[in-house]
Amino acid sequence: MIRGIHYKLKKFYLKKRYKSGILLFKNKFFSDKRGIFIKLFSENELIKYFKGKICQTNFVKTKKIGTFRGFHYQVGQYAEQKLITCIKGKIEVVIIDCNKKSKDYLKKYKFLLSQKNNHFLIVPKNFANGYLVLQKNSEVIYFSNKNYNPRYERIINPYDPKLKIKWGIKKLILSKKDRLSKFL
Repeated sequence: MIRGIHYKLKKFYLKKRYKSGILLFKNKFFSDKRGIFIKLFSENELIKYFKGKICQTNFVKTKKIGTFRGFHYQVGQYAEQKLITCIKGKIEVVIIDCNKKSKDYLKKYKFLLSQKNNHFLIVPKNFANGYLVLQKNSEVIYFSNKNYNPRYERIINPYDPKLKIKWGIKKLILSKKDRLSKFL
């Protein structure tokens, strides 16, 4: 509050709730001649959706179109819930149900996140997520309610034939870790 001026940001808007537990939100922001202000997380507004405290916040900048990051998730006591948003550029997020007891095991969900649409996702525990970069120099922020522990990490190869994903590009740019990950 500055001399009687108070800027009130609008609350997050829940666009869609999937029965799997995936949540798609539209973020509201404040804009004026100086630029924009975006609230990325609010415990008060998201407490009923994002369980636990934020243990880790990650920022990723990807230079090249066609780069794929993921499919990663953690199991056991490190199974994590994530909040993912794209603050610059455009990405296609793919989320996979990795709960072997689920009737939707290996079901895929695709979402477009971009600076323009200002959407964010909450990804439930036991779901792998990864994303394909669609614009150069894309920037992503994601929050996790568990710390990273490599002993509990699982990785799914993005070319796994069981997933039947059509990427829309000839060859993905992958990290060595993702390229060498095993098929299911």
